[in-house]
Amino acid sequence: MKLIKRSHLEDSADNIYEAIMAAGKRARQINYQRKQLMQPEDLDTNLLYEEEIDREALKREFIDPPKPTVLAIDELLDSKLNFHYKTDATNKKR
Repeated sequence: MKLIKRSHLEDSADNIYEAIMAAGKRARQINYQRKQLMQPEDLDTNLLYEEEIDREALKREFIDPPKPTVLAIDELLDSKLNFHYKTDATNKKR
């Protein structure tokens, strides 16, 4: 993971706590979306039962994507992540 200056995080929010909380919530959203896309029926189970396993096919099937926290922090620093507080009117609508 790359080093990020604290001042860059503070510039993207009122304080560093807000920046970390917003990035954390976004990382959970990204992780949830990935889990929805990766369903068990999407996996090729025939690869698991073959006697001779093609290593290149496995690498293509299971490439490591970037971590959700890295993506969320990058979105925050690039000003692609917008966040706001719930207001009392929002809470009363429930």
